Amino acid sequence: MYYSNIEKEIINDEYYKINMDILNLEYELSISTKDLYFFNKSINESTKSLHSRFRVGCIITTNNKIISKKHNENKTHPLQRYYNNIANDMDECKIKRASNDIHAEINAIISAKKSKNFIPNYSKIYIGRITKDGNISCSFPCYSCFSAICDIGFSEIVCLDPFNRLVRIRLWTFTN
Repeated sequence: MYYSNIEKEIINDEYYKINMDILNLEYELSISTKDLYFFNKSINESTKSLHSRFRVGCIITTNNKIISKKHNENKTHPLQRYYNNIANDMDECKIKRASNDIHAEINAIISAKKSKNFIPNYSKIYIGRITKDGNISCSFPCYSCFSAICDIGFSEIVCLDPFNRLVRIRLWTFTN
């Protein structure tokens, strides 16, 4: 069956909304100037990656101050393997989806946890990805990294959704 571009867009939009509903994620398309600034920093960080398939950069801020900035690398870490195992166990098809190379998000989390200024529930994680061609692309975290982000207790994720819209996803709401 063939779909027009408009039909494909509607199908994709519905698919994304369904996934957002399943995950029960509250997201917004309105992005502050600071969020855009830090997201651009994550894109700049992704250019440092030497990974052959995915070039991903990650910035972690606490109270609008950069705590950590890292990119994916061709090395591994026990924390990455831990979250990959969790993601693979959740997959009923048992298809190995996550690489054991350290992902930008896990790399940034490891670095942030070393900072005395890191307060997870007051922290945001910005994820940027560029393709081999240098184009900015979907940077929604994989299952492994999403699990880690939730476990750590971040308040928000700022990334590009599958439709290349910059979104702010609220994970937790804390009151002072």
